[in-house]
Amino acid sequence: MRLPLRQICTWPREHATFSVCRSQIKAKRAQLLLAERCSDQFGAIASQPSRLRHRREYAHRSFPCQVVITGSGMHECLTRRHADESVGAKPLADRRHERRPAEVEQVDDEQLRHTAKHVQRAHWLLDWADAVAAMSFENLGGQIAAFDAASLAFRVSPGLALVGARMRAALAGSGLLAAALGRHTQDPLSMRTIPHVHGAARDVLAATEEVVNRELASTTDNPIVTGTPQEPRVYSQAHAVGASIALAMDSLAAAVAQVAAMAERCLDRLVNPLVSGLPAFLAQASGTRSGFMIAQYTAASLVAQNRREAAPASLDGGVTSGLQEDHLCHATPAALTAHAVIENSSRILGIELLAATQAYDLQPVPAARASYTEGLYTQVRSVLPTYCDDRPLTDDMTLGFRMIADGGPPPLPSPVPLPATPGYWAAATIEPVGNGTVASANDALPGAVGN
Repeated sequence: MRLPLRQICTWPREHATFSVCRSQIKAKRAQLLLAERCSDQFGAIASQPSRLRHRREYAHRSFPCQVVITGSGMHECLTRRHADESVGAKPLADRRHERRPAEVEQVDDEQLRHTAKHVQRAHWLLDWADAVAAMSFENLGGQIAAFDAASLAFRVSPGLALVGARMRAALAGSGLLAAALGRHTQDPLSMRTIPHVHGAARDVLAATEEVVNRELASTTDNPIVTGTPQEPRVYSQAHAVGASIALAMDSLAAAVAQVAAMAERCLDRLVNPLVSGLPAFLAQASGTRSGFMIAQYTAASLVAQNRREAAPASLDGGVTSGLQEDHLCHATPAALTAHAVIENSSRILGIELLAATQAYDLQPVPAARASYTEGLYTQVRSVLPTYCDDRPLTDDMTLGFRMIADGGPPPLPSPVPLPATPGYWAAATIEPVGNGTVASANDALPGAVGN
């Protein structure tokens, strides 16, 4: 079940434009809209009303009806009158001199409602990406040095440092990794760049949250009316244009798509006996059964779809209103495409979660798993038995998707503090070795290779 907006917002509701009474609707209408939002109701809009997807083309959809997301995840369309009555309020009889709710929602509420949900979903997805990557990394016998704190500190990134700490915590005490120590000089990029790719995505998500919080503290109507009834002031400018939201959502979509693409590469390694040492396609009877072969096809197809969806919507064009509106930022389409990428990526991670769990069942190395990955394995196996080509994988993959999409993974064994990273590196911190030269990185790290 998806959580309603009021349960996933991390910012104060009183910062919203509606709550500071700066929208040109009656106070009663604002109260009704707020009550409907708090009752888990969301405006129903067309996902692709036209090629341009201009905000005004959503108006006829969001005005007459609302969507109710029920506990079962089903969607029920209500008329505006029924939506009002569902929160115990009588519909307004006189709507003269009042802007329609769709017009009020044209930028701020519509975009931010989508964005708020996507930001929370992205948080869950990135937490799961770390957890599932730990399972795949352990099954593939990766070199734990890839997550060494001293090594990761060379690159300044809060997200990278955090992911490195999370991976060390998730894989602590792994007998499988201890048995694989020194097997390779370095792992393939899809394994040793987990902190770099996941960390970069977390940095993008943090920047997106900052943009959303600024937008929530802003007034985005056009026109904006201030002053007093005796001395009103009208600002008819461009505050309704959501350029910052558009760019933030485009960036988030690209970041999540990259995380999912790397997850599919790890999945491919799990099903490939040439690199995993596991039975082909994780099948119980290799050579006569397909195992997870088609599941990997599905993940690869979703990665390809993400590449198309992650194309920046903010760069789309369109000239409307007789050259008056001759530049569009497409913030709402950017949020909708980000949603599509997050949905696809959740399915990809769900498939990798199932494959990593299956790999544990077929693991030839008689060694213990890390306590955290053991917990994840037990969680999956408590609802799904080992796959023996005895059933279609459709329901299994749906369950994996729901695990990723409906909440975060189990907490790590202990709190992982965000490692402090300096804001800059000073050249003076590198000791000269003579004649104006600086110390070699190899000389500064004796014996580091292989540790």
